Amino acid sequence: PTRRSSDLEHIVGVRKEIGRADDVRLTLGGHGDPLLSERCFDVIAAARQAGIEAIEVETDLLTAYETIVHRLVEAKVDVVTINVPAITTQTYAAVMGVDGLARVIANVRALLSDRKSRGQGVPLVAPMFVKTAANLAEMEGWHDQWLRALGSAVIKGPSDYAGQIPDVSVADM
Repeated sequence: PTRRSSDLEHIVGVRKEIGRADDVRLTLGGHGDPLLSERCFDVIAAARQAGIEAIEVETDLLTAYETIVHRLVEAKVDVVTINVPAITTQTYAAVMGVDGLARVIANVRALLSDRKSRGQGVPLVAPMFVKTAANLAEMEGWHDQWLRALGSAVIKGPSDYAGQIPDVSVADM
């Protein structure tokens, strides 16, 4: 189903309420990539203005625009969680529906390079593997590869977003 972007004023209002609480982390992500929204960085700025200091962006990082990758570093989000569900181009294409693994890897390198050139410790980069029947054979190698490369690797089960998309889980947990 097609979803409508939230109205920025509503988002800012919610962020102001949340910003008054202690120890709040805002995660932009879920069903859809926040970097595809032209309002993503406006929402990050509004959250900062509302007092929310811990911000995570969950993304496929498939953007063809390196400027977007640089804006993530510039925005000083705390964590960029990147959906990388495979270590081979064939499995990536099968799971994601697009041959984009090389672009994602190039964007990860650009993000890390930009972060280093600015002398920043953030964003932390957390590759994420969503375990499905289609990529299960690559899970262990994927985990080892990212731990060696970045020191972090997240594996989780898939979501059907309350029945909005097909269930691709390996087993009913």
